[in-house]
Amino acid sequence: MINKTRFLAARRLGLNGPSIFALQYAMWSIAASVSPKYGRLCEVFLQRARKYTEQIELDGIGEPQITIYDAQSWCLIANVEARGMHITRAWTSTGNCICTDLPTSEASFDCGYEEATVSLAEAIAEGGASNILSSFSGVILATTLMAREYNHIQQAAKFEHSRRGSDEEFWKKHRELDNSLSNTLMHLPERFKVAHELRDPNVVFLGIALQAATICLHRTVINRSTNPQVYSSIVSQSMTRCTAAAHAITNTIRLVSRQNMFRMSPWTGFCLYVAGFV
Repeated sequence: MINKTRFLAARRLGLNGPSIFALQYAMWSIAASVSPKYGRLCEVFLQRARKYTEQIELDGIGEPQITIYDAQSWCLIANVEARGMHITRAWTSTGNCICTDLPTSEASFDCGYEEATVSLAEAIAEGGASNILSSFSGVILATTLMAREYNHIQQAAKFEHSRRGSDEEFWKKHRELDNSLSNTLMHLPERFKVAHELRDPNVVFLGIALQAATICLHRTVINRSTNPQVYSSIVSQSMTRCTAAAHAITNTIRLVSRQNMFRMSPWTGFCLYVAGFV
């Protein structure tokens, strides 16, 4: 997330401004969150980090540019908020940090050389997942798909309550999201799959997040299909997909249960919670 050498070099060179201040406070906040001595300062640092990041947004209204420091700040802020169970705030902060091209490879990040990467839109397109260069890019991709699913589920719930909207629209969106999930799982580079890399917490979360997204999407189909005669085959397929995804999540958690869980994403518990509904 943070290249220590470049960050300290920037500070020594006197690089200042809201973006640097926001990142610094976000780093202090996440450090304080795991410190018995400074834990009381976690929320103070978090609020200051948000103050600077929100100031940047207000000052940059109408400007499409966002610096790497801004994206890093929002990502750390979302991490602290998720660990503190501020779920709504964390989800909003997560959305704010996904505004740039996807990250480069770890080697490029560590060594500081330029490397061409893909945009989020290109990664979501059919076969695009094969072009991502880091496990962190995969996490961003999975998070985006989950956000789109959330909007789809919310729209489906509104339809159920108001009886407005087209059933055709629901199934069109469902197929679109299901295809995006299937394509991502199919084209994900082998080195970013759980079976090949259990030591990388991003790889672990990427795997279970995609499975949790599968469950959420198909649970919506199961809950919506009130006429068993019409939807029996669809419901059966969705239940099979949910069961397979839940098994994948629980098996992954068993494999990493002896690792340092603090290194895992704070959303790991949510994925396990989703699997428990199946």
